[in-house]
Amino acid sequence: MQTCNTSWHYIACRKHDLENRGYVHINVKTLFALKKKLSHEKGISAALSLLKIPLEGTHHRGVDDANNIAKILNWILN
Repeated sequence: MQTCNTSWHYIACRKHDLENRGYVHINVKTLFALKKKLSHEKGISAALSLLKIPLEGTHHRGVDDANNIAKILNWILN
């Protein structure tokens, strides 16, 4: 059986008779602000700047944003 694991796919899952397992959303901006004890959330560029990690690639390009967010998440988890 195939599964469908994102809530925005709910209608498509029902249409194609696929199981909808749901998913867990992690807000990296919120986690970063909490760990750094900031009064508000920061965007990717600002968070990387605070960590002294260079922004790589083109901002708002999917794969580049994903890689940069992964660097922030790695810092949060370590």
